[in-house]
Amino acid sequence: MARYALVIGVATYNKFPNLPQAATDAEAVARVLEKQGNFYKVQRLPRRWVKEQDRYEVAPDKRVKADDMFAVLKDFLQEAQNQEVFIYFAGHGFRVANRLGKQRGFLATSDSTIDGSNGIALDEEFNELLSQSNLSSLVVFLDCCHAGALLEDNLELNRNSLEPSLSVFQSPRDYYLITACRAGELAREEGEHGLFTGAVLQGLSQENAEPATGKVSVNRLFDFVYQRLSGSGQEPFQLGGGRSLTIVSYPPQGKKESTATAPVFSSTKEPVASVVEPPRIRALNQLKNLLPTQFNEVIFRYGIDESQLPINGTQAQKAIDVIKLASQQEGQSLCGLLDVLEQIAPHLK
Repeated sequence: MARYALVIGVATYNKFPNLPQAATDAEAVARVLEKQGNFYKVQRLPRRWVKEQDRYEVAPDKRVKADDMFAVLKDFLQEAQNQEVFIYFAGHGFRVANRLGKQRGFLATSDSTIDGSNGIALDEEFNELLSQSNLSSLVVFLDCCHAGALLEDNLELNRNSLEPSLSVFQSPRDYYLITACRAGELAREEGEHGLFTGAVLQGLSQENAEPATGKVSVNRLFDFVYQRLSGSGQEPFQLGGGRSLTIVSYPPQGKKESTATAPVFSSTKEPVASVVEPPRIRALNQLKNLLPTQFNEVIFRYGIDESQLPINGTQAQKAIDVIKLASQQEGQSLCGLLDVLEQIAPHLK
């Protein structure tokens, strides 16, 4: 099965602040996917040809009109029918409220205006395109919160405007959305990349790959991003669920992670300081006290092989209860782990 990626970085706007970093972030993501993602095609928008390097790159100075972006999305999804799909967007996201106060979310294109004209409507356009597409799997990253070019509070995309607009991620398919919204004063963005995409790129590095398999799954990546953005003023969240899809792969390191404590995900050799342990990692840590070491490997690859799981149904049910309790207390989706456990439990005696 082939893998297709569409990477969008809109840096130039008529009515919104320009975001030169959006193109830089998008290009960095595209290169990681090309190098480590085993993708059949990585398409960039907007793009320019770099003759010296014999390749395309995301063009920071090119404008992307709404009609053009919609057409590219539509054609891309048609080409990728029945295949694995990855979509990344870096640029402005905004919301507009109607007279009844109902909010609609939009992805901003170069010709967008603050009333929603020429924006890509998340509900009627983006969500509909995804719903009509028959994809094997889907992973979407939206980087729409930028410390250097904040919109007014009443314009910024928030979770309340995102979730109702993207109902496709509530379907029982292997569909994931990962994004972040403002949750307080944003930390200053320093360095080459923005806060969100910087965390994503670190999470896609070999240092964060599961040692035994060399893979970075979507759930593993989200846990890393959740930790890295703690205290940054950006709150990452995830919609959807299903199998823990692999995004990038590296050569296995030939060893499993320690089951004594929750793994520390970092792009450096030093532990991350002052990081709040996310609910998924906390639940995993509790699971390791209930289940044997083989379960850790199974969790991350989502393989269900009864012969490799010397646990009984009672232990699996206890694990389910632990995760449900953590999910209720923290308000954080742990559906991926629950899916695994609930599939495993009936097969155990």
